[in-house]
Amino acid sequence: MKQGITRKLILYFILVIIVFAFIIGGLFGISVRRATRTEIEQLLLNQSTKIADAIENNDKLSIDRAELNSLLSRINVDDLQVWIVSPEGAITTITETRMGMNMMRDYFALSKGTQELLGQVLAGEQLVSDRIRGVFNTETVTVGTPIEVNGQVIAALFISASVTSINALTSSTIRILVLSLGIGIIFAILLGYFLSLKFVKPLNRANEAINSLALGDYEVFLDVKQKDEIGQLSNNINSLAKRLDDASKQSANLEKMRQNFIADITHELRTPVTIIRGLAEGVKDQIYPIEDSPKISAQIIHETLGMQRLIQDLLDLSKLEDPDFKLDKHVIELHDVLDDVVRSARALLEQKQQTLQVQIEAGTWSFSGDAQRLKQMFIATLDNASKFSPEKSTVELLARQEGEMVIIEVVDHGIGMNELKQKELFQRYKKESQNNPNGNGLGLLIVSKIAANHHIRLEVESQLDIGTTIRFKIPL
Repeated sequence: MKQGITRKLILYFILVIIVFAFIIGGLFGISVRRATRTEIEQLLLNQSTKIADAIENNDKLSIDRAELNSLLSRINVDDLQVWIVSPEGAITTITETRMGMNMMRDYFALSKGTQELLGQVLAGEQLVSDRIRGVFNTETVTVGTPIEVNGQVIAALFISASVTSINALTSSTIRILVLSLGIGIIFAILLGYFLSLKFVKPLNRANEAINSLALGDYEVFLDVKQKDEIGQLSNNINSLAKRLDDASKQSANLEKMRQNFIADITHELRTPVTIIRGLAEGVKDQIYPIEDSPKISAQIIHETLGMQRLIQDLLDLSKLEDPDFKLDKHVIELHDVLDDVVRSARALLEQKQQTLQVQIEAGTWSFSGDAQRLKQMFIATLDNASKFSPEKSTVELLARQEGEMVIIEVVDHGIGMNELKQKELFQRYKKESQNNPNGNGLGLLIVSKIAANHHIRLEVESQLDIGTTIRFKIPL
């Protein structure tokens, strides 16, 4: 990538610079040539007027050689010729002939067009023209100025400059321009190379990040602060990496849930299935007397009901652990939920001749939640408190408001637990088997999942042989 894009960027950069240099060089050359020619024409006009004035002050058509050279020295042209045309058509040079050895000497031997231009000057008109042809054997720019004495044109003064000489004046400037452009192109290539490397660097990093994503490494991050397409590409790669990382973690969680579900079923169904199989084989082999058949049937039904409860708990737990599972949340009144919980819990506690003591503060507690799941959470907590409390004891349900939060507590006066067991209370299969032979260790885990899905904070306080308090902090 570095080789390809860097090379292309440099080539494009050089191409643009060269095209730009040709365009600028061409326009500059044309402008310089025009400006130089205009300047030479103006000098020719000025000096021809001065030479004509100097000749007019003499009695004859001549000028002092030193004065002429002084006036001509201001015109920086090598091939320069000063010549005079008399009204009779005689052509006389007053400088040495350097520009065209075959200079015509006879006015009437020139072309008609040239004769007309010369005639305009003899008629008293000053002109500048590059159409005076046939006088020299090269192209010229010629300035014509009439020489007048007492208001009468006595001759026409012409200064002709070779176009080749005029163009030569711009050659050095153009050479300097070409040299400057060449040096500029070299520096532009070097600068373009380093700028291309800088430009390609974030692209290389983006390519490496994409390769990492392809290899399964989603913990990539591009720290690019450019506010352009490259910055947008980097942000998109970061977003993609985050989504892939989330999807990977979610996939891992789903796989873990699947494994946990299988482990749960294997762990919990092994015992009741073994018992049922043993009882069924005993009946088949007629090990048990006929009078024990009702007891055996009752035991099989009891184990089956336990398996049914276990399967339901596993299904509930699987749903609650699924990140895509949505609770049926509505705005509810917590007092209504607690009233339903109290009615169901009293019947539950009566089995052990236990008493439910209720203290619910009055008020209005509107909360967005799944009423059935919340009821399941509180009843499971009360059921757990009942299982670990002695017969004829009291279980308390307390509810009050503190600021923007409702505090609901389930208090039992049972065996309590140490700090280690408090930390393991909401984990799988953490149960006191000797006190809860019918439990499967999933009840309080389900409670914690329901609480987490409602953003309810759980707290546990317990002391051995004194009791346990499970506290729900519900934000309104």
